[in-house]
Amino acid sequence: SEALRMVQRVVYATNQWTAIAAVLGFARQWAPGDGPARRYLTEAVFPFYIVHQTVIVVAAHGLQRWGLAPAVEGPLLVLVTIAACFASFELVRRVRWLRPLFGLRSRLTDEPGLHPGYERQPRASMGQTASTTPLLNPPRSTT
Repeated sequence: SEALRMVQRVVYATNQWTAIAAVLGFARQWAPGDGPARRYLTEAVFPFYIVHQTVIVVAAHGLQRWGLAPAVEGPLLVLVTIAACFASFELVRRVRWLRPLFGLRSRLTDEPGLHPGYERQPRASMGQTASTTPLLNPPRSTT
């Protein structure tokens, strides 16, 4: 009956949303938090987004000529895409004039130590709040 189908749909949707909430809860509990790998990958997100579709189309077209089985071609396409995206990101982050074209900040204003007086406040742990904005020309100690 239609009522039974509606109940099944509601149960199915609720199951999906609670699974998503559980995954997010586990991620929050067990994620390592901020670190060098997370900062690196966070910076890579937008360049990956810009490059990935072109890489997929070009690589899929190239792999099509080989006549590989789908079970081989699919994973190979994923690996080629990931490798090409990482290579593109590494190129973009090292070539200063490419950085703004891929949504990356200039290194001069982005990295501590390259700008005189630049100092980043420590990040707060979960449940605490602290400003994470950079301090330009922080107060000097008198000692």
